[in-house]
Amino acid sequence: MGTAVASGVPVSCRDLASMLADRGVEVDHITLFHGVQAYASTLERRIRRHLWPRNGSWRVDETYIKVKGVTVNPRGITVHKNPAYPRAVCDLKRTSGLRRFSRLRQRKYLNDLVEQNHRRIKSLARPGLGFGSPRAAKQTLAGYEAMAMIGKGQVHNVGGRDTKAQAAFVAGVFRVAA
Repeated sequence: MGTAVASGVPVSCRDLASMLADRGVEVDHITLFHGVQAYASTLERRIRRHLWPRNGSWRVDETYIKVKGVTVNPRGITVHKNPAYPRAVCDLKRTSGLRRFSRLRQRKYLNDLVEQNHRRIKSLARPGLGFGSPRAAKQTLAGYEAMAMIGKGQVHNVGGRDTKAQAAFVAGVFRVAA
């Protein structure tokens, strides 16, 4: 089941329904879950054009996925010092899954941002009852990532600590009143 974050503390949809009930708003936790499923991936998709530009470098950690069967070729790939990475990159270059000039960088600490992201995702997913399907997991995680990007200040003209600007931005993305 999906979760939200209130003051840095992960809460489940049941917790959120209870908080809303305390404020006089009656809503079922399943309704909140369906809202996450309906709008999280849309939010993630719609904020893409508002993000600051990236530098073409990937940070990879134990997982490699293709999206719609296509691999985007990065300028550089940063990984930790697992000895399997050089061979995997070499194999990808040989089979044309990766451009020849993509550079592999193995650094002990440069990938710590990715490692920390695992911890955040696990703490958000823990209060729920788990994901019932890969589709539910994908949509919920897309929402987590979208909200994290907004909260980190990765969106143009929206400060990472300005919750009113963040709420207005999300409302604008969906074209509703904040």
